[in-house]
Amino acid sequence: MQPFPKDSRGGLSPAIPARHIGSFTQAEMPVVSKCKCRAFTLIELLVVVAIIALLTSLLVPAVQAARDQAKLTLCLSNQRNLAVAMHLYVDSFDAALPGSPNTSGVGPRQDPPDTTIATNAFDYASPLLAFLNTAVPPNRARRQELTRQGVFKCPANTQQAEPWTAYQLIPDAADFTTTQAASYLTCWNFLLAGDAYGGAQIVPGVPYWLYGAGWAEVAPKDYLPKITSIGSPAKKIFVADAARYVDENDHFTYDIGYGFFGAGSYSGSGAWWIGSREYGQDLPAADYSYRHNDGIAAAFYDGHCEYISREQSHRAVYWYPSGTVLTDGSEGAGGEPTGYIVP
Repeated sequence: MQPFPKDSRGGLSPAIPARHIGSFTQAEMPVVSKCKCRAFTLIELLVVVAIIALLTSLLVPAVQAARDQAKLTLCLSNQRNLAVAMHLYVDSFDAALPGSPNTSGVGPRQDPPDTTIATNAFDYASPLLAFLNTAVPPNRARRQELTRQGVFKCPANTQQAEPWTAYQLIPDAADFTTTQAASYLTCWNFLLAGDAYGGAQIVPGVPYWLYGAGWAEVAPKDYLPKITSIGSPAKKIFVADAARYVDENDHFTYDIGYGFFGAGSYSGSGAWWIGSREYGQDLPAADYSYRHNDGIAAAFYDGHCEYISREQSHRAVYWYPSGTVLTDGSEGAGGEPTGYIVP
């Protein structure tokens, strides 16, 4: 029997030469243990998927809420800038409110109309451009566009609007095109005059525009659209989120007429009156007006801005001068009775 020869490491090796496998000899091959890992079961996989879905369902509303809050914050900031410009305006024009056909809006009501500042009878926005360090274009359509951009635009308003002539012959109608819909409207109830001014004229041929006979509200007889006459400025809304002129196809339009028709392109009736074109419960515009979590952003005549819920917005105090008498409480959405005197 042959003895086993010693290998290079001093040990005994079989007489049969070792076969090389790769870089190892057969005698040197490492021992590899089999992996005992197991895959996910179907139930475990479904549990993971369900957890991911649950987390997503919780995260998406939170992200959307954060976006909505950011839009509201920017909207209130825009309105704050408009309120500052409004105060500069009233300080420059003997306390007169911008947008009244009895003050800054008188131009388009003249015959022929003076349209170098306001674009129609209730245009509060164009007269503010100069106080926002913005050049006022002589072209009426270009001014109309400027008052829908920058601080005049609510970030939650993505609607476009088409020009509407209000059945009048408008010489510059071709200049107007589809543009951004207006975001903020002022309330025309502050822009009219009391009965004491019936027959009076601001400029020759331009009488004061008064509260209408038979309306559901009557302003004090000696009321004039001045910030010193409205009552507490902290309770009266200067501008607020609102949409006007939504037709039967849910298309926005904007008035380019010179004369008085409705509330023009820049004002509304406020949310107290149930027939409000902007806030009325049965009209499509309300869905666009209450665009911040079913509420509106509003700037007050004292300069502060705040969010107001739909229900809260129906209070008459926001939309009428102090001393206004509500002659028909059934016409209002705020619950105030007939004969209520607005504080």
